[in-house]
Amino acid sequence: MSEQQRDKSEENQLPKNYWQFVTRLCLLAAGVCVIFLVMPDSPPLMKEKARLYLPQIVGSWLLLSALPWSILRLWQHRAALLVRWRNWRAVRDHPRQTMITPVSGDTSDRVEVTALQQASMSGERHTLTPEEQGYDQALTPPLTELPVNPNPRPRAEMTMETAGAAISTALQLAEFSVEEEVQVLKVEAGPVLQIVSFQLPPKVQLSKLAAKKEDIANHLGPQQGFDITAAKAFKSAASFVIPHDQADRAFVYLRDIAAQLLTFAEKATLPMIFGKDMRGNPMLYDLVKMPHLLVCGATGSGKSVFVNTLLTSLLSVRSPAQIQLLLIDPKQVEFGIYKGLPHLIAPPVTDMKRAVQMIEKVIVEMEQRYERFADTGTRNLASYNAKHPEQPLPSIVIVIDEYADLMLVAGDVIEHAVQRITQMARAAGIHLILGTQRPSVNVVTGTIKSNLPSRVTFKLPSTKDYMTVLDRGAPKLLGFGDGVCTVQGGDLQRFQSAAISVIDGEDTAFIEQLIAYWSARDQTRQVNPDPSWMEEQEEVADMTVGVAQANVQDEVVNTELPSKVEWEPEEDYGASAATKQSDPYLQALELVREEGGFKVSSIQRELRIGFGAAAELAERMMAEGIIGAYDPESKWRPLLQQKQERTEEDLLTELRLYICQNRTTRSVDLREALGIQRETVLELMRSLVQEGFLLPPTSTKAGYKIAWDDEKIESFLEQCENEDF
Repeated sequence: MSEQQRDKSEENQLPKNYWQFVTRLCLLAAGVCVIFLVMPDSPPLMKEKARLYLPQIVGSWLLLSALPWSILRLWQHRAALLVRWRNWRAVRDHPRQTMITPVSGDTSDRVEVTALQQASMSGERHTLTPEEQGYDQALTPPLTELPVNPNPRPRAEMTMETAGAAISTALQLAEFSVEEEVQVLKVEAGPVLQIVSFQLPPKVQLSKLAAKKEDIANHLGPQQGFDITAAKAFKSAASFVIPHDQADRAFVYLRDIAAQLLTFAEKATLPMIFGKDMRGNPMLYDLVKMPHLLVCGATGSGKSVFVNTLLTSLLSVRSPAQIQLLLIDPKQVEFGIYKGLPHLIAPPVTDMKRAVQMIEKVIVEMEQRYERFADTGTRNLASYNAKHPEQPLPSIVIVIDEYADLMLVAGDVIEHAVQRITQMARAAGIHLILGTQRPSVNVVTGTIKSNLPSRVTFKLPSTKDYMTVLDRGAPKLLGFGDGVCTVQGGDLQRFQSAAISVIDGEDTAFIEQLIAYWSARDQTRQVNPDPSWMEEQEEVADMTVGVAQANVQDEVVNTELPSKVEWEPEEDYGASAATKQSDPYLQALELVREEGGFKVSSIQRELRIGFGAAAELAERMMAEGIIGAYDPESKWRPLLQQKQERTEEDLLTELRLYICQNRTTRSVDLREALGIQRETVLELMRSLVQEGFLLPPTSTKAGYKIAWDDEKIESFLEQCENEDF
């Protein structure tokens, strides 16, 4: 221990030793006086002296010990007392107001709203405006149809006295030296969490507290969700993030933040509600500034509810002329309730093949928008719309509920498409929201994360998953909407996600009212000059993937669906005159055989074609058995090299020759040597068993064995050599 620390420790111990000395001395003297007063046979002189000195001893103790100790304690807790005095003044100046809000025509439900709970978007308290005091009176349709929160505040909160005693006890049980009760500086209660800031006791460092976080949480009670952070508003202080008991937690409804959403929407392009932070302050963000978002969370963590909150808050303040949505729903149950919404480019997509096609069309739309920007001398969507107010282009938001399923179906195409959108689509007004339950490194790859600096994660199975998503650790989340987020790579913020309602049916009812509201408005799809984005037909799902077949289909569709031509303009393929004179499929096939596999970027670069055309070529080759499934390690589709002109007898002869030359029957080696699929190899080997060339496996682990002897094998090899096979 350094001399400075030793002096400080002695200085801290001196007042306590002085008070103990004076108190003990006074108690001893008072005890002697009481003994003389109580004893019946004590001398009268001693009784008289005891009766005289006892009040003097008590007065001396009050003057020399009790009064200085009380003054010192008040001085030490001056910051906390000042905060409590300010809170009392705020409550006195802004008394609790009770307002009546009708729900579905019933005016009997009453919700009490405390004016102090209305925080500004910046997180700082300010003087309440009449609109904020009116709350519901400031809302406009369709926000007026939002369900009312039945439990807007936690039922029980820690006070500064109870918090100080609880923390002191927990630190002592965790083997920290705490000589007096911890000085609590501030208690902030949010809907689910409460933050207790306190002065660090002497000789206790924040790093030591963090090292024993599990022990402290165990003694405080709530192990799940507990966290330790630095109290940034105070020096040499720490903060405990303590969850409320499950029965005492408050709900966070969209209606609670609806008034702030209207104010925020005046300056934001795509305003969205996240929820409330740990202190109960609303969290609102502009998707344009993100500009894309990754949302992860296990089942039951609140991920789907959060995505619906983003959509409904956005749709409540933006018309179909301002924003259009492409919803991709592999689970087929999340986005079905939005069917019929005028904002949709097409009905919610549930087929994975069609989802790939729709994302490809978004890329085509992006390229067309950049061509418009170049022709008009503008740089982004905002400047283009400002220059062409008579025909503005809407923002486009793509929402994928389960990105991992798309990666399993078409990993190379989807990853490349998502990479292009996240890298280039921001200026074109196209934004992406990716959701996944399985944030593995094969799904949330480094390429994807580098272009998605804004991320939200809810409860995940392991700390490794948090590292995959956030590149850093995270507290143990509670689930049910308790999450952390980082916007544009900034600091982690813990928050409670907002919901339309926790009552089954109320959220669906509001979305139905939202659809009815916008369907009744005059601002329809006719505002958009591009009909292809507004009248997407179901026939798109039946599109063939071959270029020749697509050309034939275009001749038929052109007579019935003129809007479809806008989806696939000739400029999309970007092919030169020499390329158009030949078949792009044959050129791609030759390139694939030269390189030994199919890679979308290579095909685009060599043939000078668009992304959609390259993806169609890949699907056609895969359907014909020329290339295999996407390999995440090599980042391409391997060439199977199956020659269709070879007959089954030719394959059997090649198989016998290879087995005889190498004396191996491993299916992996045979598949690579002959360039055929595994199923074909197994079928051929069963035929060789029937011929007597191979012996069938004796168990599941044993493989095929050669039935011929060495003499017969040598004879077969000589025959093949003579026939020059």
